Amino acid sequence: MKVFLKRISDDGKQVLGTLTFVKSDGQVFICKTLEMPGKENQNQISCIPKGSYTCKYTRSNRLSTLKQKGCLYL
Repeated sequence: MKVFLKRISDDGKQVLGTLTFVKSDGQVFICKTLEMPGKENQNQISCIPKGSYTCKYTRSNRLSTLKQKGCLYL
């Protein structure tokens, strides 16, 4: 699976974009994103810095009560 984050606008208060998942069989899932603004990668107040990352999909027992099937960690 490949995942792409495309940032569309950054007004200094928020960053809007899309997150696209492409499975090996060609299936595509796209959702909208809302991130905090870029503030030099400061913890808890900044969006994820630009770059390429290896991601790991994992199941979460803690979040299963929220009907989440898993989480994508960067």
